[in-house]
Amino acid sequence: MMVYLQQAFYLIVVLGLLIFIHELGHFLAAKAFGVRVEVFSLGFGARLFGFRRGPTEYRVAVIPLGGYVRMAGEMFDTVVEPEPDHFTAKPRWQRVVVYLAGPAMNVLLALVLWFGLLLGGMAVRVTDEGPPVVASVLPGSAAERAGIVPGDRIVAVDGTPLRDTGQFQELVMLSGGRELIYRVRRGSEELEIPVVPDVHPIHGVGIDGIVPRVTVTVESVVDGGPAAQAGVRPGDRLLLVGGRPVSDARSVTEVIREHAGEPVDLVVEREGRRIELVAVPRVDPDGVPRIGVTLGLPVRRVEGVADAARQTLVMAREQLLLTVRLVSGLVRMAVSPKVLSGPLEIARVTQEFASHGLFAFAYTLALISFQLGLFNLLPIPVLDGGHIVILLAEMIGRRELPRTVKERLLQVGLALILLMAILVLSLDVYKRILIESAPSGEPAQVEQPERAPATP
Repeated sequence: MMVYLQQAFYLIVVLGLLIFIHELGHFLAAKAFGVRVEVFSLGFGARLFGFRRGPTEYRVAVIPLGGYVRMAGEMFDTVVEPEPDHFTAKPRWQRVVVYLAGPAMNVLLALVLWFGLLLGGMAVRVTDEGPPVVASVLPGSAAERAGIVPGDRIVAVDGTPLRDTGQFQELVMLSGGRELIYRVRRGSEELEIPVVPDVHPIHGVGIDGIVPRVTVTVESVVDGGPAAQAGVRPGDRLLLVGGRPVSDARSVTEVIREHAGEPVDLVVEREGRRIELVAVPRVDPDGVPRIGVTLGLPVRRVEGVADAARQTLVMAREQLLLTVRLVSGLVRMAVSPKVLSGPLEIARVTQEFASHGLFAFAYTLALISFQLGLFNLLPIPVLDGGHIVILLAEMIGRRELPRTVKERLLQVGLALILLMAILVLSLDVYKRILIESAPSGEPAQVEQPERAPATP
């Protein structure tokens, strides 16, 4: 019960804040163009308290999920001749800016949060360059069924050359249940292997069961542990363990567990130098041999304001491109609608990330804000993007669309949004049932290289 209360709290905080920021954008733009704003409400429903300043009533309402702005002379105002400070009396380009200001504020909030987090020390993942190499293949997975084996280098998918592991994983994620052609380099041969990624039962993303080879680094070292005694330091890159090349964190764990109480040779890279060390794994109270390190992937921290600004734009670009590809896949029915998240999933994910600290919560808030801004730009009547498209059509045609046409468009848009809301809420409930009915809270997922699977 406490978890549900926490999730409800975070849902109110997140959606309330983000929708308020969105409406604040509309409010500021309307005021800048001299539009009379009659109500600026924090929350929905019955008025709790407030005050009036000039023509605007500022109020706090009973339902704390966002807010709204009511402008004089909006699209279907009954006034025949709009007054000079009415919204519809303003030039169309100004009305476009007013509609655009809401999503822009959400995007701006995301950029500001990311920028602040980077300056505050948030680490940035350093991606291994080049086509991914298969470290291991999960038993029973799509890749195993297709004949992919460890050591294969995947150079292209469906004719698209691969520049890094992240690009490969995104292509797989957006292709669940659809056949992909992997161009594989195996020794001196180059093969084309068809693979049909499975669809994750909860999240709807494609999973092929490939664990790519990645650079493994030491995130932390336990004081007094075998690794510390051997001279291992945080930031070291593991090259060899027990004479075997390190392909992922699992490969390190396997070697350590085979050598309980026996010396294990370690070769690490530190500041460009190769260093040979020896550690003797100890068996912990659970009977598991460990050397006392936490493993992760290479990261870096930004160097100054300019670097933080550049990295912020890189993150925004990546999210924008991913969203465009995701929406395109949904429209073409090439991506499962299970990838969508509604309020229940937002509450669960936000509460989970908030449990990891302020940085994780702020990053999640930025991500949701960015996605909310992009969602509102979709060309669906009722959404800001739909209103903008109508105004642009009038600007190009140099005439007003008939009122009845606008009404029908908004009715269609409202129906689409309602259907989408029903679908997303239904999927949220479905996911919640599956997650809570699983023995460990959630079905096992394919390991992602962004996280080390073990702490040897």
